[in-house]
Amino acid sequence: MITILHAGLAGIFAYLLARELGARPTFALIASLGLVMSGHALSLTTVWIFVMPYLAWTAAALWALKRLVDRPTSVSAFAVAAASLALLLHLGITDRAVYSWVAAGFFALGWSVFRRCFVHRLPILATVAITAALLSMPTVLPTMDLVGDTRRAERLTSYEFSSRGVTPSGLIGMILPVYGVGDGYYEEQLSYTTFAGAWLLPSLLLGFAAISTPQRNDKRKGNGIAGAACLEMTRTQAIFLLFALGVLFLWLSLGSHGGLHPLTHGIPIWSRFRWPFKFFLRAMLLLGVAAALCMEVLARRGFSLPRAACAVGLALLALALWILFPAPLTASGLVVGVGGVLSISLLGWLHVEWVRRAFLILCIAGLGGMPSLVSHPERFGTYQNERYGSHGAEEFGISPDYRVVPVSPFRVDDVMQEFGYFDAATMNGYFALTGSEAPLLPRSVSRFLQAGREGVPSRDRLPAVLGSHLLRSFNVKYVIAAKHDHTVRRLLSRLPGYEKITETKMAEVYANRDALPRVYFATAINPKPGGMQAGLIENRSPLTAAFVGGLGREEELPFGTVRGWSWQHERIAIDVSAVQGGFLVVSSSFSPSWRVTIDGRPGRLWRTNGVITGVRIPPGATRIEMEYDARALRVGLWLAGLGTFMAACVVVWQRTRRCANWLPGVHAEQSGAVNSIPPP
Repeated sequence: MITILHAGLAGIFAYLLARELGARPTFALIASLGLVMSGHALSLTTVWIFVMPYLAWTAAALWALKRLVDRPTSVSAFAVAAASLALLLHLGITDRAVYSWVAAGFFALGWSVFRRCFVHRLPILATVAITAALLSMPTVLPTMDLVGDTRRAERLTSYEFSSRGVTPSGLIGMILPVYGVGDGYYEEQLSYTTFAGAWLLPSLLLGFAAISTPQRNDKRKGNGIAGAACLEMTRTQAIFLLFALGVLFLWLSLGSHGGLHPLTHGIPIWSRFRWPFKFFLRAMLLLGVAAALCMEVLARRGFSLPRAACAVGLALLALALWILFPAPLTASGLVVGVGGVLSISLLGWLHVEWVRRAFLILCIAGLGGMPSLVSHPERFGTYQNERYGSHGAEEFGISPDYRVVPVSPFRVDDVMQEFGYFDAATMNGYFALTGSEAPLLPRSVSRFLQAGREGVPSRDRLPAVLGSHLLRSFNVKYVIAAKHDHTVRRLLSRLPGYEKITETKMAEVYANRDALPRVYFATAINPKPGGMQAGLIENRSPLTAAFVGGLGREEELPFGTVRGWSWQHERIAIDVSAVQGGFLVVSSSFSPSWRVTIDGRPGRLWRTNGVITGVRIPPGATRIEMEYDARALRVGLWLAGLGTFMAACVVVWQRTRRCANWLPGVHAEQSGAVNSIPPP
């Protein structure tokens, strides 16, 4: 439902943006459908549910900012711009939000330059950005608090930064979706992920050819000629701006293949964002609207034999590519291919009404086959045969009282699909190795586990890690391995303490009988965290030893008893019996935001074993309670309140200026001119 609703919003705002910039309804509809039904959007939506929301609010931000530049007193434009930019950050994926902000910012600034009102519009645009940033703080600040100590906050290497970009050969799919050519970020040899409508590239090429050709003399006189020239100039400026930004983002999406993306590795914070193919969706939005405007230019310029011949030539080129790299010969593949080739051939005759109608039908037919083509068994066979998320902890034979660690690297294919089921069944629960999702592996534990960004320990360290006290002290009892991973399966079968408890179609689950419970009393304290390598990795210390930096001297501890606990996301309550006191180890990720009370009196938490939490228990204590103090959220809410107040002040200012009919920098008769483009 979330995806469907946001797909509708994305289409609506892309349509409104194209209309606002001067495209007629037919071409605006084609551009919006091409964006929502593109192979990139559809295929990534099957993996990440947030793809369509990012697309929708990026399109909304572009539309609202364009209106705000033209009409700075528009309350609706300011509200939609601030809300959409804030929602992009509220969605929670920082790099995608930043990319959308960059696209929206460059577009707004570029449009204000073309409209010759840059200086006058800069204050209102800055106000929108500040307001949106403040409104997003309830999400941004807690995210920074969580991610700050994880590997996601580390600077990527140059290779990691620019890997998984779109391959240049994969851009063939921008003409027709074909198989046999890889796109660079999926492992399969296919390129329909770069398809957003067969008309996109040909429209841009023919549109620029039409713009560069002198226009025939207009028979209208006086104000008619001046108005038409002004509208034509405005549309041309929009095409150049959208095309330039679209090409920039397309170039960045190539990653290491394009050469531009690696040059940005030195930019602060930017170098922490991975996978450059994420730029591609923003490029398709910008280029799709530019193509709609180019079709408008073609329709207004009338028939041209050279352009018509070029259109037919491009259609033949698309047909040749389709023959050389055919998509599956299914009904949907034929519809997409035939509809695409025929729609390209009609680009030279868009000035004719019935041709435009036929062109619309062919475009819709071609895009209508994309969902079936994207879900073809050659790509997502496992998704079709099994219900996503049907595997839960019970089916894996896993007790919710212990943690789980995957030891086979994750890949997006049917072999590892069962890991996707497992991840879906345990997401946001206790099962993850450190209590957080895999990419949020704390840097402190990564030094000892040497795991990848997905939380899977490195192969060279795997034997030592699986047999270590450290893993057992983290409450890790279960290990899940892929059946095709014979090396890990042989290792687990030989390691003492592990036994296979269950298996599914593609995975095996092993249990370690020596894993420590969620909460236990340490028998010794070592104040030197650097000794963890020898003590807990090489097993030279007792299993229940705790390494706590800054806690006095090394000492033996009295042993208490844990009678029970209550475990919630933001509150942990533990009942103990500790006549002589002791040191309690809690298998929850250490964070300064946790607060602890011991029998109602404040206590202190200690980072234990590099990543989890410990607390010194005084003699006779019986009740320990830990609560998560969401200070970052409270501060974020106060800042959001400030943003709301700022937005209210801007609305009052806009209404006051509207009453005064004051539009600095752009004359009133020009501010809405693009919307009044008459049909040819």
